[in-house]
Amino acid sequence: MQFSPKRRLFAGIAAVGIMTVSGLAISQSVEAKPAVTPPAITTNKQAKPAIQPGKADAKPTAPLGATKLLNVNPTTGKLASVKSPAVGYDSSVDFSTKYDYCYGALTYTTVRNLSAVTKYYEVVFYNGSQTRTFYSSLAANSYGYPAFYGTTGAWSAYLYVWNGSSYAYDEYLSGTNNCSVSWSVTKSVYSGYLYFTATNNGTAYVSLELDELAPNASYGTYTGDHWYYPAAGGGTVSQYVYVGVGLKYGVDVEPAAGSTYYVSHYTGTY
Repeated sequence: MQFSPKRRLFAGIAAVGIMTVSGLAISQSVEAKPAVTPPAITTNKQAKPAIQPGKADAKPTAPLGATKLLNVNPTTGKLASVKSPAVGYDSSVDFSTKYDYCYGALTYTTVRNLSAVTKYYEVVFYNGSQTRTFYSSLAANSYGYPAFYGTTGAWSAYLYVWNGSSYAYDEYLSGTNNCSVSWSVTKSVYSGYLYFTATNNGTAYVSLELDELAPNASYGTYTGDHWYYPAAGGGTVSQYVYVGVGLKYGVDVEPAAGSTYYVSHYTGTY
């Protein structure tokens, strides 16, 4: 398992769900697998980020000196004096791929160092009415991941690079972190199978974990943990999950999707 919301945002809720169904598998009979098998996972688009959230956060450092700050509107995060910022003086240090996640409402403003020496940089991050400043260093020919948690909606970031006497403006980056994910678990037309489906209507990466708390382990692959990554902008993923006929079942869906989403617990008898 790569990272589990049970250990972080949803630990308490998951624990309650597990207690609720911990005894469901006792004295249950196992029926023969139905002759009709439903389709496997169906999806129009999935997207798993190359960098997992919370696994690569850059380490902050103390500033080396003063910054020649641009004149930026602190509310909008836009430059007050010119329409569009130009690329800065240091061509070896740039913003790279940006990552927006539902998990932790996290945004990575990735920075890369293409030079053969260590570089020192600063990122000034604007989101809503908040302004945050992050200082760090970057080894030669490497990438760094300044992490900004609690990002909601449009954001702007300005990169400054240490030139020996001050942090000088280098580059501009912007994005949007909107988390909007929905899911459902229902009985399907296939005997003994539940139907799980999830949709990502936001702009951020999202992952969902489906746990079968009382799995029928005698056959099939639909037992234990399943991970799904519906892509931003309407990506969907669906799967039939076998729980048995005449058996009590318990299923949790745990979205790594920020503090506004919680574990959903489903239980019943097929």
